[in-house]
Amino acid sequence: MFFANNTKSPISLLELGLFAHSGKMKVVVEKGFWRKGNIDIVCERYGIEQYDSLDILLEKLKRE
Repeated sequence: MFFANNTKSPISLLELGLFAHSGKMKVVVEKGFWRKGNIDIVCERYGIEQYDSLDILLEKLKRE
């Protein structure tokens, strides 16, 4: 899931909450996203891998 810093993304925030427990998510949240703190808490609580940029996540996925 990708949260760009210049968006509000209300539906994506809802989807994060609905699927956080699935164990299948990876989240990219750019610095400056208006609800980054909330996303940090959800990711920590459910053990979701979180990245600062899409490029970092893509590089990690290429190595797997």
